[in-house]
Amino acid sequence: MSALFHFLIFAILTLASCKTAHFKGYQASEIKINDSLIGKNQAVADFIKIYKDSLDKEMNIVIAINDHTASKAQPESELGNLLADAMLQISKKYTKEQVDMAVINYGGIRLPQLAVGDIKLGTVYELMPFDNLIILLSIDGKTLHTLFDKMAQAGGWPISGASYNIKNNAAENIMINGMPLNESKVYKLSISDYLANGGDKLDMLKSIPQSNTGILLRDAFIDYFKEQKNIYTKKDGRVTK
Repeated sequence: MSALFHFLIFAILTLASCKTAHFKGYQASEIKINDSLIGKNQAVADFIKIYKDSLDKEMNIVIAINDHTASKAQPESELGNLLADAMLQISKKYTKEQVDMAVINYGGIRLPQLAVGDIKLGTVYELMPFDNLIILLSIDGKTLHTLFDKMAQAGGWPISGASYNIKNNAAENIMINGMPLNESKVYKLSISDYLANGGDKLDMLKSIPQSNTGILLRDAFIDYFKEQKNIYTKKDGRVTK
């Protein structure tokens, strides 16, 4: 959320200074939104407060209730399972396609846990602060096997619609929708644009044609939480080591 405030400051100062000015360049710097602004420029502080109060009110809206603490961990975790399941379900819901599985990179989850109680809109922004889009890939089984090996080497990533075991930094016993991975088959994979474009050393995905759903991963989580209302998370052995 702080990024929104920083942009707001920049926009306000820019608008305030551009009556007849012609820009030849600009320099950006981070300005923290806190009480120190009040003593420096009361007018700016008062103007910002209107938007800050409005944003705080929106971010405090409760969208679901979490039944118990869901932590982030490897190779498998309650929080990872929850988010991967949300990604898969929303991908199917809005694309109307038979999506086989979803993958989220472990480092992309930015909270260590989801606490018991209210899940607020702002909590989801903390979980996923990036504007990553959901991409669908039609991926052959051999390349998918390579992806599983990459996840195994990284210690295990959250997945949905699949399961695997990590042994000697490689993936084995890979199951997709309850069936062994078939390297001759083409699967439909839900993944973020960051990963689809080769992020986190997934260069083998860069050459695969992408179907952009237009859905932000963060919005998928919000939609899923609102649908579920009461969130119950658990580990089910989908990633073992």
